[in-house]
Amino acid sequence: MRKEMILNKEDLKQAEKSVMLSTILSPILYVIDMMARYFTFVLEEKYTRRSTLLMLNVLLAFTLAAFPADISLTLRALFTVWFGVSIKLFRRYRYR
Repeated sequence: MRKEMILNKEDLKQAEKSVMLSTILSPILYVIDMMARYFTFVLEEKYTRRSTLLMLNVLLAFTLAAFPADISLTLRALFTVWFGVSIKLFRRYRYR
């Protein structure tokens, strides 16, 4: 008995896209999970991927708002606003 399988071109493209996406996302998610374990260990609270990304957003906003010494006041004000908004988002969505 002969067995045949018909594959559409679209099915193959979709499979290639999913493999490509998983290949790209796997190392990124691994790093995020490592950072979550680090934050959990240091801060003694449970951190998920989402809360880790929110924390990294706060850290990046703080770094850009506080440390560059020779940037314009407009940029510094924008970074400070971003820092305030990121803290508010972190407090709101950390446990969801």
